Amino acid sequence: MSHFNFTQLHQRLRNYLQCGRSRRQLLKLDDRLLADAGITRSQAKNEAQKPFWNLPSFKRD
Repeated sequence: MSHFNFTQLHQRLRNYLQCGRSRRQLLKLDDRLLADAGITRSQAKNEAQKPFWNLPSFKRD
C-alpha cells in the first residue's frame, strides 16, 4: 500500500505556483528582453495562456 508523501505534494504545489507566476511575468517583459530570451511576443502570450498545472517537461516529476 502506498502512503501519502507531504514532501512531494508540497514540491508539486510549489512548482505549480512558480509556473503560474513565471508565465504571468513573461507578459511583463518588453520585446527586447523577450528577444534576448529567444522568444517572440506571440510565443510569450501562448505560454502565458497555458494553465498553471501544465508544467514544462523539465519541471515534471
